[in-house]
Amino acid sequence: MNDILKKTPLTELHKLAGAKMVSFAGFEMPIRYDSQIKEHLAVRSTAGIFDVSHMGEIEISGKGAFENLQYLTTNDVARLSPGDAQYTAVLNIDGGFMDDLILYRLDSDRFLACVNAANTQKIFSWFKNNIAGEAKVKDRSAEFGLIALQGPSSVDCLKRLDADLFCDLPGKFRHKQVLFEGASLLLARTGYTGEDGFEIFVPAEATPSIWNALLERGATACGLAARDTLRLEAALPLYGNELGEEITPFEAGLSWIVKLKKGDFIGRKALIDRFGVSPSKFVGRQLVGLKITGDGIARPQAKVCSTDDKEVGFVTSGTKTPSLDYPIALALLKKETKLGELLMVEQRGEKFSAEVVQLPFYKRIFL
Repeated sequence: MNDILKKTPLTELHKLAGAKMVSFAGFEMPIRYDSQIKEHLAVRSTAGIFDVSHMGEIEISGKGAFENLQYLTTNDVARLSPGDAQYTAVLNIDGGFMDDLILYRLDSDRFLACVNAANTQKIFSWFKNNIAGEAKVKDRSAEFGLIALQGPSSVDCLKRLDADLFCDLPGKFRHKQVLFEGASLLLARTGYTGEDGFEIFVPAEATPSIWNALLERGATACGLAARDTLRLEAALPLYGNELGEEITPFEAGLSWIVKLKKGDFIGRKALIDRFGVSPSKFVGRQLVGLKITGDGIARPQAKVCSTDDKEVGFVTSGTKTPSLDYPIALALLKKETKLGELLMVEQRGEKFSAEVVQLPFYKRIFL
């Protein structure tokens, strides 16, 4: 393992537990502990925990923080009250993704943006270079550990930590501060698996004790491999696969996080110039789901063709996942592609059949 890789507050615990470690976004991270399949199914049936401390945390605060974020992000920050969270994006001037992120409103003039690990420095610099007025931008990533507790037993797991403290939990896309054993936690009802669950921002030095406490209450330690198959089943996009600087939110199926009517924001003019004010009518390509019906597993960048051998796009993510008995894929295809249409995936000189299906592949009904 390369010595220059960054470590999270939990790296040594992962190694002691026998996790297989890999390089990911400049960090030394666990890909799995024992069985990727067991870890995946634990999240679907009970509860799993993931070390996502590699994610970046950027605070935007002070006078004008709100106005700046309205200009820097695509969603409508005015919809956020303190305690709310919002999925949103930062675009370049051409309307392509610089990153997708979750924005937490901590107070009226104080926000925390949780960004993808590989994009932390890029987004921090972008914010610094584009911020106006008296608002301040601070990279707080080194201050936090971040644990994702995901699965239908997540609530029970927290209550086993402290039934009284965790009796009043935040609702979906809400967050609250909790003081647990002397550590101030930001407990957010968000996640990246398609399950109910929480993302817990923890002071870096307290992260190992919280991780161990959750393991002792029945959570299963999970690695990046299970996280990827879980998010793929839920059709949640991954930056670098479904999202990138050449892909717009309208193409990625994320038009709902773009509020053209809220006023100006970076990338807005490019989107309108390219797609008009009714993007669904003009988009040239779209993100779709594929059920692989032939003998093969689609991999990123595999070419997708019509049955008469005309190229219609490419695969962005694909594998066979533990919850389904067939391989699946996400693909960026021509807008004319229809549900139920039969296509061919071409990979390494071989072709196999696929059907366009409704997304997500897996969806839990939240009670």
